[in-house]
Amino acid sequence: MNPRMLFATVVLGVSVLARMGSAETLLPSAEGAGRPAFFAVSPEVPGAASVFAFAPVYAAGAAGTLQVRRYYKAPPPPPPPPRPSQPRKLFVMRGGFFDADDVSEESWTIGMKTVTNVAPMFRLGGTIDWHRRTNSTRTVYVPVMGGGGNVVEVPTTIYEDESNLVPIMAVAEFVMPVPGIQPYIGIGGGWEFMYVEAFDYATGFGYASHYDGPGWQVYGGADFLISPAIRLNAEVFHNEATVESNYYDPYYGYGYEQRIDADGTGGRFGLSFAF
Repeated sequence: MNPRMLFATVVLGVSVLARMGSAETLLPSAEGAGRPAFFAVSPEVPGAASVFAFAPVYAAGAAGTLQVRRYYKAPPPPPPPPRPSQPRKLFVMRGGFFDADDVSEESWTIGMKTVTNVAPMFRLGGTIDWHRRTNSTRTVYVPVMGGGGNVVEVPTTIYEDESNLVPIMAVAEFVMPVPGIQPYIGIGGGWEFMYVEAFDYATGFGYASHYDGPGWQVYGGADFLISPAIRLNAEVFHNEATVESNYYDPYYGYGYEQRIDADGTGGRFGLSFAF
């Protein structure tokens, strides 16, 4: 064979083999496909270097196709909603009734209360009320000079044209903060004033007199939320007081101390204004 033809044949064969090698598609072998794919470290694990990580894997059913999965860091949970704050002060305007002991008729009552929160479940304040009643009978205790110079208190029935009782008290309340309603219990102490215009059946004399003395109350009720600033208020209460007066009796011709028990139970209803 001609040397030139031999050389050309060798060169042509090498070129054909090179083309066939370059056209071959490299697919993962069965052994490589069985190996676990590589996954980068998730940023949730301490030591992660970036906000997200890449994980190259082979998609199922698409041999040789490379996909990238990104693992994003989960956002932080939202902050809890703010806790509703309790009003600093309450001003209550109220009215109701008072059923006094040893009296034939009930009194109507009006008044006001103001309290301030000094702790989440405790508040302090003051109250003033006016209990008024007309055309009723009442039992009072009158000291009478008995035999041997002894003074004896004798119960006497009087007819009252009008009776006005005004308790002025400092109060303390324990509150149970429940959404929409606030039950509470309280106790108060102070001084009570009474003005009476009456007629004494025993002597036949009419008189007007002022009385005063210490008193206290216990009560319980609730505030019902109408709006953030306005609430409906309702409570029941019990009043204990003994008021006294120095009285001159024209029938007997001497003065004495007359005592009236202003004990009783009642109910009050009104509106509370928060600020």
